[in-house]
Amino acid sequence: GREVPGLKVNYARLLRELNEPQLNIERLEGVLRQDVALSYRLLKYLSSPLFGFRRQIESLPQALMLMGEANLRKWFSLAVLAGLGDDKPRELVISALLRAFFCESLAPHADLDSKSGEMFLLGLFSHLDAFLDRPFVEALGEVALPEEISYVLTGSADAPKSMATIYEVVCCYEKGNWDTCLQADARLPEGAHDLRGIYLNALQSIRQVFQTM
Repeated sequence: GREVPGLKVNYARLLRELNEPQLNIERLEGVLRQDVALSYRLLKYLSSPLFGFRRQIESLPQALMLMGEANLRKWFSLAVLAGLGDDKPRELVISALLRAFFCESLAPHADLDSKSGEMFLLGLFSHLDAFLDRPFVEALGEVALPEEISYVLTGSADAPKSMATIYEVVCCYEKGNWDTCLQADARLPEGAHDLRGIYLNALQSIRQVFQTM
């Protein structure tokens, strides 16, 4: 099979680190110190109106502590996706981001508020095979995503039903399969109903990401 380029291997290793149950801030700081572009993206992100910090960010440890664990996982995942997509069509990155924000927004409609972060990752890495130029199962092995996400992305019978249904809604909406999309939405504990509004909000979130990354 095709080998993953060295830089992408580093990003894959970073994803493994991000998906550990306990984040190691020192190791993440070490990654940033070795990647100037990634450090610049982080500081630019924290200086954006999304955060509105009044004081100046003076160091990488300070930046990491200010973000908190949930935001750290999300931001690093976005930054890694941007790195993986450097040699890919922009449309592929946009599709992955759209799926991520769409899945995240639908989480409350399936009583998955506590798993909104996992839903974001589910959409974000749903094109992982294309980013790494490898079969999907092999690509998932490179980054070690949470088991539930892997089950959904591979269509496993062990996939949590609510997560799988949200992913079905998002993919069907993306393809314009409206009837199947609405049928899947009706299976959620609280149907989203305003899918168009959620979709447009996801597009707006993508614009903000491109402004800060």
